[in-house]
Amino acid sequence: MIIITTKKGSYGGRTKIDLNLQGGWAEANKSLLPKLATGPETATLANEWWINSGLDNPALKQTFANRPHRPVSEGGKGNPEDQPTYDRLGFLLRHGKLQDYNIGIQGGGDKSRFYIGAGYTGQEAFIKVIDFSRTNLKFNFDHQLSSRVKIGVTNNFSRTYRNQARTGDGPQVSLFNSAVSSATNVPIFNTDGSINGTDNTYTLVDNYDVNTTSLRYIGSAFAEIDLLKGLKFKSSFSADYNLYDESQYWNSKTSIGIANNNQATSGISRNATWINEQTLTYQHTFGKHSLNAILGNTLQSNVLDYKYLEGNGFANDSFKQISSAANIIAADNWTKYTIASYFGRVGYSYADRYFAEATLRADGSSKFGANNRWGYFPAFSAGWRISQEAFLADQTWLNDLKIRASYGLTGNQAGISNFAARGLWSGNEKYADSYGKVLPSTGPFQLGNENLRWEKTAQADLGLDVALFKNRLSITVDLYHKYTSDLLLERPIVGSSGFSKYWANVGEISNKGYEVLINSLNVKTKDFAWNTSFNISGNKNKIEKLPTQITQYTRDWVIMKEGYSLNSFWLYEQLYVDPQTGKVVFDGQLSDGSLPTSARKVFRNAYPKFYGGIGNTFTYKNFDLGVDFSFQYGNYAVNLNRYFRERNPSSGGVSQNVLNRWQQPGDITDVPRLTSEGLNYTIDANSRYLEDASFLKLRQLSFGYKLPKELVERAKLSAARIYFVGSNLFIWSKYTGDPESNVTSNPNAQGIGTFGTPPQPRTFQLGLNVTL
Repeated sequence: MIIITTKKGSYGGRTKIDLNLQGGWAEANKSLLPKLATGPETATLANEWWINSGLDNPALKQTFANRPHRPVSEGGKGNPEDQPTYDRLGFLLRHGKLQDYNIGIQGGGDKSRFYIGAGYTGQEAFIKVIDFSRTNLKFNFDHQLSSRVKIGVTNNFSRTYRNQARTGDGPQVSLFNSAVSSATNVPIFNTDGSINGTDNTYTLVDNYDVNTTSLRYIGSAFAEIDLLKGLKFKSSFSADYNLYDESQYWNSKTSIGIANNNQATSGISRNATWINEQTLTYQHTFGKHSLNAILGNTLQSNVLDYKYLEGNGFANDSFKQISSAANIIAADNWTKYTIASYFGRVGYSYADRYFAEATLRADGSSKFGANNRWGYFPAFSAGWRISQEAFLADQTWLNDLKIRASYGLTGNQAGISNFAARGLWSGNEKYADSYGKVLPSTGPFQLGNENLRWEKTAQADLGLDVALFKNRLSITVDLYHKYTSDLLLERPIVGSSGFSKYWANVGEISNKGYEVLINSLNVKTKDFAWNTSFNISGNKNKIEKLPTQITQYTRDWVIMKEGYSLNSFWLYEQLYVDPQTGKVVFDGQLSDGSLPTSARKVFRNAYPKFYGGIGNTFTYKNFDLGVDFSFQYGNYAVNLNRYFRERNPSSGGVSQNVLNRWQQPGDITDVPRLTSEGLNYTIDANSRYLEDASFLKLRQLSFGYKLPKELVERAKLSAARIYFVGSNLFIWSKYTGDPESNVTSNPNAQGIGTFGTPPQPRTFQLGLNVTL
């Protein structure tokens, strides 16, 4: 059960105005950007690739004499040493402006309180063209109608606009990809001054037209009635409505525009969710006993309506409306799900020393099959505050000592479509009649499963809370064991069924781990204080049961297999590069040099062995300094930038890492001899591209100063503070890129990183916070 609170005023308090202003900039952390070979280096590598490939396969007729980079007088592109270097990535980057303005007004009388807020956020990315802005308004109000009845509302309106960044779609639409996919020796401009190529970064920057607008309302209303002493009834209704509009236009200067005689697309979605909840709560204390209970019901519904239009074939670049297109494609989608829930909880405590609680909830979801829509999830917990016992009463150094234990079941329906359990048909099928004329038809689209049911997790927890030395040191330790059954997965089936997969409950997974939180007040004097907060967590994941292995992501790099962790990699393990021949050697490779499919194996995973953070806050008189680090250790990721930039140095941008290739007998390196033949560069699932993604990161540094009380009062203010905040300032990692990047949001395909996705920006902001 999650309780969300919003900003409100205070009863009987004076009206207060809070003003917060921020301004700054964002920039790229250049240490995380792809490192490309220079123009001369790229040409040298291309020649070497060409010649070696010809030596390995004479049928290619690639020789030193016809190498691509030879004197222009011989028909070549010029010698390698004469090649220029063009920095497209440098051209693409900028210092993006950041601004954030917020004002809040709160107050109230004896029976009412209110909060009114407004804000504007403007952000330029460190990549040209890409920007973001949001305007929001808030109004919260509650009123005590009588001694027993209270009502209230919350309202949040926002408008968001983006020049949207496309990522992972290749250089034809991704600005970042276009900058790293072009060879650095390829001219940006032709001899006549025109831009060279349709996927040129300069072309995209000047002609990029991808925009999104979102209008969103989130609001709620409630009524609360005190029925009897200790017995309270509350009814609430909340709504979340989002109107999202995305438009794209690709003109005649872009590759998509050229291929389609210009192209325009428009996608509009309406996403509406409402929740209605009733709760009856009871609280009663008698003597040393305390009893609380809650009984409730929740109804929830979501409707998503999506309409898409695409137009191809425009007269010229001046006509961008889809209605002007020669060919128009339309599609629409509508989907809905509903959930009904009933829940109850009873809690008891004695003398603030012994605690017990029991909960039970029943959830019914339309996503599941008609036979299994309802799931029942009980939970139990107990606690003992040992520090309240008489035998510890004299231990003044011990402020709190409590042990906790709990066990419960939870259900999950996330990750499946709204109609996952149903057999679906498509109206987009085609068939030919006896005369060969193609006619529209319907056909099976999805295999149903009426037995699809809730994914269930049984979890046992054991916790310890300790506070020492007048609460200057507090420690919280939690140990847990989770066992998830009836996993919701798309199970592969034989193609003769007419389908490739269907939604089913297959497999079981266990998670064992710990979470530790330590807070300490290290130093406290009249003018100086130093606080530290440290947390660390670790988790061991294992697929206990899975009838068949399931691969994820393009090229099947990630695998789910019984006995291994989720997000494990399925790769050919490169052992070494032969120092005498420069050929790559794989584990399981046969004596004739071939590599059987059976040599591919489960190899490491994307889960860290442990992760956490440490923050320190220092205050001296009116000054404050905050330093926050985060860390992660033991996780791996496939580096897609390396995969695409190291495979063929004769085409596109080339990673500097290829400069470490094998060149002559005796060379010790993990980058094999350059050639298009053999196994050196033809194995996609090569462990060479798997990197240690552990890191230590300075996530935030803040410094502030509270204006002296005398100065604030003279200005007729309540408080004022100026501050500086820097985010993502430094990172230490072996990973060549941003170790926190991932190209997919699929929770079962993590660890595929850094392809077309810029690293997280460094940001620097100055701010002023004033309270009137």
